[in-house]
Amino acid sequence: MTRRVVVTGMGVASPIGVGLPALLEGLRTARSGTRLIRNFASATFPNRLGGEIDDADLAGAALTADERQYLAKDRKALLAAIATLEAIQDAGESVFAHTTPFQRALSFGPGENPDCLRSLANARETPYQMPFDGAAVWAAGKYHLAGPRAVNIGACAAGAMAIGEAFRLVRAGVVPVAVTGGHDAIASPLGVMGFSILGALGSHHDEPTRASRPFDVTRNGFVPGEGAGILVLEDLEHALARGARIHGEILGYGASLDAYRPTAPEPSGRGACLAMRGALRMAGWAPEVVQYVNAHGTSTPLNDKTETLAIKQVLGAHAYQIPVSSTKSQIGHLVAGAGAVELIGSLLAMAAGFVPATINLTHPDPDCDLDYVPGVVRALDYDRFLSNSFAFGGQNACIAAARYQA
Repeated sequence: MTRRVVVTGMGVASPIGVGLPALLEGLRTARSGTRLIRNFASATFPNRLGGEIDDADLAGAALTADERQYLAKDRKALLAAIATLEAIQDAGESVFAHTTPFQRALSFGPGENPDCLRSLANARETPYQMPFDGAAVWAAGKYHLAGPRAVNIGACAAGAMAIGEAFRLVRAGVVPVAVTGGHDAIASPLGVMGFSILGALGSHHDEPTRASRPFDVTRNGFVPGEGAGILVLEDLEHALARGARIHGEILGYGASLDAYRPTAPEPSGRGACLAMRGALRMAGWAPEVVQYVNAHGTSTPLNDKTETLAIKQVLGAHAYQIPVSSTKSQIGHLVAGAGAVELIGSLLAMAAGFVPATINLTHPDPDCDLDYVPGVVRALDYDRFLSNSFAFGGQNACIAAARYQA
């Protein structure tokens, strides 16, 4: 017997807001969080744009001195910890009250940022002192998460993949509770330089807040960012038994691999289509019931065109009748953290009755001809949406989510 899976806790750290209220307000006002990089000396870099979080916005998190010292070795782990603290607080302490540690799953999607290894080497420490999945190690110890554990390495789809795997564990009845999400800090020296070499980054340095412009004919690359999104997923019966507040319900998850090229999407969009159709099939949705698509929308020439093509193939004529938007226009590309933060943002926006905007879209690309909600948010009462995450290496993930209905 499959279980219904609901979201009862959420936490976030993003360039437009640390904490759920700040993220919601940033989305509602269509504010940009991209700027010329300040967190490290970038004057000599060919690309100097980033979606950064100010350290002052992280200072108030309820971390002990020892926790901060441990997490300071890896910025993406620090961001994940701050988001996790909020997610557990949001879910309520009773979330773990009637479970054993072995009934609590953990599924994280960490970034592949090598800057952590460099900082460890400079400090003459080894990766064992801050492992690649340092945030998962911290969360497991703090909250006694001793059940199934997954660390998903999937580049820009890692966060969505992590949530999808946690969803499947709860849906199958393996565990009643899972802590899940993604985190990254790619607005860093090696991260920026690596993507610059690939030619993937935007170069509109004269207009930092307008540099990320998905679906616009003048787009020329993404803006690297940093952030984390963490969710608590529960079996519906478990959530109702403890009187939990429910943010929404996850009904479907689809994943695929292009098996094409490591740095370009398959031009026909076949992999993206497989992921979207998989999510629809698991949710039991016909294409016509989808009311909004939170697009991957990176602001790169290839992704935006291919994603548009895939949405039209999957949804048919209905694709032209619904809004599609990219919040990466506001927060930049959080890579492994993107899918999780975007899912949280979509759930918040749905509850508040609006669709997030695609800002900076002033010259639509003729190949990108859907309703991308340019410029400002749109008031809309909707109940069902898809959230897309399509990654380097051709990794694709799609989550079908909805407003909870008893």
